[in-house]
Amino acid sequence: MPEWKYLIYNRRELWQNGRPAEGLLQLFRDVEGHGITVIETEEGPASCMREKGILPESALVLTSLDLTLKELSGSLAASVACRNPAFLAEGLYEADLLAEGLEGLDYAFLERIYQRKHGIPWRVLETERCFLREMTPADLPDLHDLYKDAPGQDGWGPFSSEEEEAAYIRAYMENMYRFYGFGMWLIKDRMTDELVGRAGFHLLTLDGETLLEMGYRIAASRRRMGYAKEVCRALMAYAADAAPGFCLLHCFVRAENHASGALLEKLGFTDCGGCVRDGMDMRKYVCRL
Repeated sequence: MPEWKYLIYNRRELWQNGRPAEGLLQLFRDVEGHGITVIETEEGPASCMREKGILPESALVLTSLDLTLKELSGSLAASVACRNPAFLAEGLYEADLLAEGLEGLDYAFLERIYQRKHGIPWRVLETERCFLREMTPADLPDLHDLYKDAPGQDGWGPFSSEEEEAAYIRAYMENMYRFYGFGMWLIKDRMTDELVGRAGFHLLTLDGETLLEMGYRIAASRRRMGYAKEVCRALMAYAADAAPGFCLLHCFVRAENHASGALLEKLGFTDCGGCVRDGMDMRKYVCRL
């Protein structure tokens, strides 16, 4: 798996009126504090990498010029473009990310851009015993085990082939994770990295209204251990910040699943009664964010 090691930039692109752009030196200090080597070059980034023997897949380039982005076209190097008043005509559309300025950029932000470039799953949340991260096609065997007793539940499968499953996950990574910044994630044990379950959010259209729905599924071997409560609390806190366009969080539970209903009420959800969803009798639970 690729690893980010170098941040490459050209002083001429990022200086303004003879001085570093606001926030640039602070950004350099932050990334260097995480072990990233910052390299200033007077030439193009590709030439710099060739000269220094740097693998493009280990680099992230910070730029303000279309010419630099053109040089990187087709390269495995990640790129973040930031607007510079000295180069107002630059479109910067070929960057992996376009920032209006450097203020607010930090190591964690750049790391996620690098990870997205290389298909490395984001680690999104942590709880006392678990962490939640994005899923990838490499997680298919674990997902098979999780859903073998109930294929098709929570929107997963059944699929006709492994190729179809892998294509579904790749499309999910590209469309849901990349566009919305949230979705359904894997729950992993912080100590063993074993799969605990799957949980997160998705958008549901019901009666013409788009709803933010929280869902979860805990592996059979991990049930009745408090994992659902632990993870759902973290998800609720996350939703309050990550989904500003929604004021309500919804959960749908099968009518006979009294344990999940009781858990949601303990977490502050209100039972809004029965409904039919996907041809099944469900109960709808709602919580204000």
